[in-house]
Amino acid sequence: MSDAELRATWELNRALHVRAGDQPLLGFICAPGERHYLHPLHGPGGGPVLTQDRPTDHPWQHGVFTALHDVNGLDFWTEHRTPAPERGMIRFERLSDLVGDAAAVSWRSQAAWLGPGGQPHLAETLAVTVRRGTAALYTVDVLWTLRARRDVRIGRYDYGGLAVRPVAHADREHLNANGQRGAGTSEQRAAWCDVTAPFDGSRVWTAEDKLAGTWYGVAVFDHPQNPTYPTPWRVDAHGLINPSPSLAGPWSIAEGEEASFVYRLLVHAGRPDPEQLDHLHEQWAEEGVPTAEY
Repeated sequence: MSDAELRATWELNRALHVRAGDQPLLGFICAPGERHYLHPLHGPGGGPVLTQDRPTDHPWQHGVFTALHDVNGLDFWTEHRTPAPERGMIRFERLSDLVGDAAAVSWRSQAAWLGPGGQPHLAETLAVTVRRGTAALYTVDVLWTLRARRDVRIGRYDYGGLAVRPVAHADREHLNANGQRGAGTSEQRAAWCDVTAPFDGSRVWTAEDKLAGTWYGVAVFDHPQNPTYPTPWRVDAHGLINPSPSLAGPWSIAEGEEASFVYRLLVHAGRPDPEQLDHLHEQWAEEGVPTAEY
């Protein structure tokens, strides 16, 4: 994959697809009037799909997505399943600034967060950059910005923010920057968290992998300049990992002001190497924080 050029293909009024040569990397779903989110996320080197969209246990979860509970009393997490008086709606509006070269593709996506009567509460921007990487890993940078259309108060909640919903697997493993594993990663503050599992369908299987599968994972890096860094993580029994600013406590955005959060997704083949992830996180943190205008 390191020699394959990146390219993005626009599916009219529905999705953006990013490939490295003939190998799919990821999709970005952005149908007008619906949520926008990353899915599917493929393992590097032509690997299998790692994310799940609308799982039956939590059908409001979508690959790699952003949402919040208790925004001025409204629920923007569970979509139309919330009763109307408390229902918040996230509506994709436009995709812009799609640019790229052989090494990277980037774009901006904007959505409105509306109350049940269409009242605007937040304007959301996702600025996404996909970098080609190697046959063993690639990265996805996400700058998540919320601009308040009125005074906004977000209540404390166990989860909320950027979340990754992986494909369910009984042998899934969690690991964080503190060296904690499994359920021990839940509600812990950490610079990064990783979810990894064995997958069928890999192009790089060997005879030894025939029964065990090949391991792939996604690590999410939290940036030191994010307001709640190191952020506490929601890590649940279905595999979801979520650096949740709401888990850290209530927060607010005054009308006309912004709150921004910077994350890197590192999509990798094989089990995670904690020392490598620490090193890559340190390198990334030293690069500085992009602005909402990029």
